[in-house]
Amino acid sequence: MLTIDIKGLNQLSDALMKLPTEIAQKELTNALLAGGHVVGDEMEAQAPRSQDIGPRPKNDQHIADNIVVQAEGKVIGSAAEVVVGPSKAVSAKARWTELGTTAHAILKKHKKVLSDGTNIFGTKVYHPGERPRPFMRSSLAVSANAALDAIKKSLADGIQRAAKRVKKN
Repeated sequence: MLTIDIKGLNQLSDALMKLPTEIAQKELTNALLAGGHVVGDEMEAQAPRSQDIGPRPKNDQHIADNIVVQAEGKVIGSAAEVVVGPSKAVSAKARWTELGTTAHAILKKHKKVLSDGTNIFGTKVYHPGERPRPFMRSSLAVSANAALDAIKKSLADGIQRAAKRVKKN
């Protein structure tokens, strides 16, 4: 999980504290989502795509097509949290791509032999491993300033909207 601490936003923080808690939390979440989408777009752009060779099985999806930005429903220890990263459908593949793998054996599970449809490999094959191709960490590094700008702008606009609503009531 990636965490960004925003510093230098004391005035915005003071303005948030003056608003009712529900409104402040909603506006903070919206601001974090705005920043999260900036990071998510960069992550999607940097995520490797496998070469398409025809119809893909349901469980074999591109990582780039499965980057999600979502607000956490139950936050513990903070006012709001947003998660940016690969969906559950591709999380294992994304982790292996990001960090790489060492050489390892692949054993049969439910089939009698391992095959790709035309070739039979036997009950055990050796995978040579994969070099790391980081795209998650580098996308945060590249888009951090733009994400902070999006958070600041969204938060400032949200506070103004919320202040107008509070004044009307």
